[in-house]
Amino acid sequence: MIQPTRKRIIPWASLALIWLLFLPQDLAMDPQHQHFSWIGATLWLVVLVWLASCLALSWRGYRRAKHAAA
Repeated sequence: MIQPTRKRIIPWASLALIWLLFLPQDLAMDPQHQHFSWIGATLWLVVLVWLASCLALSWRGYRRAKHAAA
């Protein structure tokens, strides 16, 4: 899934954006923040970092392959 193609970058970017937007939506559904969980927040951050790193690896590979072909 991290092969350097544009078709692989778009899903990673979409997943990262959707995951990033999940937190504000979750906070909007719980305005008093009564059910805060450090484990949940840590898990959310770990998944966001993982998605961002996959996006970065795909983008770097795409740019490298693009420059190698030129």
